[in-house]
Amino acid sequence: MSKCSKMNTMFFSVFVALVLMPGCADVRTKKPPDNLSVTQYKEAAESGDAEAQYSLARLYYEGVFPSIKVDLGEAEKWFRRAAMQGHAKSQAYLGAIYGNGQGRKKDIVESEKWYRKSAEQGNIRGQLSLAYMYYLGRGGVKKNYIEAEKWFRKAALAGVPRAQFELGYYYEKGLGGVSRNYIEAEKWYRKAAMQGDDNGAGHLGNLYYTGRGVQQDYREAVKWLRIATKHQSAYALNALGVMYRYGHGVKQDFSRAFQLFNVAANQYMRSSAEAQNNLGNLFYYGEGVEQDSVVAIKWYRKAAEKEVIGAQLKLGDIYIARVKLFDKITWKRLNGIKKQLYKGLPLGKTTWGLYIIMVKVLSEIDMKQ
Repeated sequence: MSKCSKMNTMFFSVFVALVLMPGCADVRTKKPPDNLSVTQYKEAAESGDAEAQYSLARLYYEGVFPSIKVDLGEAEKWFRRAAMQGHAKSQAYLGAIYGNGQGRKKDIVESEKWYRKSAEQGNIRGQLSLAYMYYLGRGGVKKNYIEAEKWFRKAALAGVPRAQFELGYYYEKGLGGVSRNYIEAEKWYRKAAMQGDDNGAGHLGNLYYTGRGVQQDYREAVKWLRIATKHQSAYALNALGVMYRYGHGVKQDFSRAFQLFNVAANQYMRSSAEAQNNLGNLFYYGEGVEQDSVVAIKWYRKAAEKEVIGAQLKLGDIYIARVKLFDKITWKRLNGIKKQLYKGLPLGKTTWGLYIIMVKVLSEIDMKQ
């Protein structure tokens, strides 16, 4: 999973994922007991019973009771009354209503306030929502990996698989003041995977593939990646595709690699930039598909736009080779920068930025040729 693709996840989609997430208590409304009518709910809510106010709000929020239709205005009213009494679940829902602009104008400041009130009482939904708000830096909230990690950790320690995965990712990448530690990453990924989290399983599989934090074991890698691909994890599909491309732990099969890369690269809202780059490689080299540089460039561009450096450099190579045919001065300049990059010599941001800009310019020139 690339950092860029994680950042581009829309906050609303994150919230929806939280609502449906395994391991979050109280995520679906249940039909009220037969012996408790809507009238009784309303009477209890009017009398100031916070739990009844919350339950009534849920009925208006989701409209699952035959005599009550969805009414976000009523839902907000009752969530607010319960939230003002310190009801943590209602506070989390109120945070979602403000954060997603449901039935009202979006207000991230109010959303953060109510999520925090809920999170500070130990509510899982509040903790995760607050963590993602800071992790993504959406809607005017300043991105803050340290604050996000704090809430991910609290939820992870409470046994929530999605939070365990995110904490593992922090350790794998060394984010937010957390020192990179593959052993800790493996521990948290395994905890998440054992509870059915496909992201945890996919990343655990990749640790076995690369031998980071564990002894390298292709069989274990394939096992965990296949578990993750059952739920169409783009990350796992791409990683398993790499194993089929190179014949690591499985019989080399370019056609199977193409199938896996293709599914991962074309997923709506969850496409893998790495898979797009790998599709570009298959088409560029003619592995399992007919060689087609035009299609290869298409996939390289998609990946390059998502900051996959390998795709950016590959596009650079392609354009450098082509520009040599009609502009040798520009070619020498670009080729010199390319050699520095390939040697791993330190390049300033200005030089790197210039390289990317020139590649884009050459891309436009190339399209006109």
